[in-house]
Amino acid sequence: MVIEKKYYDIAQRELEEMQREINEEKAQMSEEEILEDKKWHDEQLETIIKKAEAHMRRFKKVPDSQKVVKFTFLQKDALEIARNMQMNIKTERKEDDLWGTIEMSFNNMWFLDSAPSEWKDIWNNLMKEAQRVYIEAKDNMIMYQYYYDLAVEVPCVQTQYK
Repeated sequence: MVIEKKYYDIAQRELEEMQREINEEKAQMSEEEILEDKKWHDEQLETIIKKAEAHMRRFKKVPDSQKVVKFTFLQKDALEIARNMQMNIKTERKEDDLWGTIEMSFNNMWFLDSAPSEWKDIWNNLMKEAQRVYIEAKDNMIMYQYYYDLAVEVPCVQTQYK
């Protein structure tokens, strides 16, 4: 039995239809309506920025030594997988130790039954431990970008002067 669903194709058609409708609506808008729409979007953006700034005043990010050590092991494991499976790899830990990234690029990948089971564990762990993963077909290669949060948020000390 074969089961095939083309969810991507369906989503693309729906996205194109929505974009077509938006373009038609915008084409019918007066200059005043366009300015009002832009004003509304600017206000929404300003609200988001203010909330983010308020959060940043209450909390700050500091490196978490356990997360940094864990990321160092992830880097080592990723380098091992890349070497054994002939992948391009770039790893980076930001200067402030708040974020780390691992980027792997390859043309194709096989996990054969003869491959050590640790390789599958490492590959799965890279995904599991990441806060964000971005995957893209780029330059005839598949590129995985893993982002790791190496920090914890701590409340800022608020002092009041009288």
